[in-house]
Amino acid sequence: MSVIDILTRVDAICQKYGRYDAEKLHGSGVAGEDPFARLYASVDADLNECLEKAEAAKQEKNRATVVALNAEIRGTKAKLLEEDLPKLQRLALKKVKGLSKEELAIRGDLVTALPDRIQSIPDGSATSSKKTGLWGSSGSRAGTGIKFDSTYDLEWKLIYVGSAEDENYDQLLESVLVGPVNVGTYRFVLQADPPDPSKIRKEDIIGVIVLLLTCSYMGQEFIRVGYYVNNDNDDEQLREEPPAKLLIDRVQRNILADKPSVTKFPINFHPETSAGAGQEQQQQQQSGSPENHPNQGSKPNPDQ
Repeated sequence: MSVIDILTRVDAICQKYGRYDAEKLHGSGVAGEDPFARLYASVDADLNECLEKAEAAKQEKNRATVVALNAEIRGTKAKLLEEDLPKLQRLALKKVKGLSKEELAIRGDLVTALPDRIQSIPDGSATSSKKTGLWGSSGSRAGTGIKFDSTYDLEWKLIYVGSAEDENYDQLLESVLVGPVNVGTYRFVLQADPPDPSKIRKEDIIGVIVLLLTCSYMGQEFIRVGYYVNNDNDDEQLREEPPAKLLIDRVQRNILADKPSVTKFPINFHPETSAGAGQEQQQQQQSGSPENHPNQGSKPNPDQ
């Protein structure tokens, strides 16, 4: 790719997403008239502020100051994920006067990319660059961006596999029925609360488990995406010297979202048509049977 091609592509990207440039939106009438643009500009500003604090923490020599900066970053990230992101998801689906279909699709792209942008900001955690979250009441919600193109009613499920030996320890974290929708490509973020640790065997809390995302049509599962999840203590000292009693609030999950395992299952997307065809064939077979038509049996012999 030549320099001219690169510059052309950069210019096209800037034009495509320029509508949501926080600096351009700041103080403009567009943000005031458009709730999505206004909130997105605020979120973008918070992200930039977090990045500045992360850079400051990286350069800071005073340990207490570093701890304070990281705490502020984690607080802002939690607010963005738990409060602002759900609002943006709802606003991104609302039609706005003067907004084209392409611009509406762009909003979906922006919202889908936000969780990764937020989680990628360093906050002092060893695995902050990956999708993580603490267990317990204050733990962050697990979430994944989903993109689909279908007019069918689809049921999405997020399942926590608590034990590799016994499916009775599986926990359904979230179940969502999406549809029917118009023809086109849609995106949404499926979020769920952390699993209930009281329903998991103690020996299975620490270690690697699986998080399943499934999609079904009329009760038929046709795709399953599995993510490996590593649960471990959030402190290096606790990892080296585990306490006699597990401190669940110090257990952190690390979802390996970049290495999913995808399994597809063949299903019947037109069960009504198949059922109708079967009934029609059965009726044809019955109509062709002599015993169902007594007036059309064998003709009498005229010689008798």
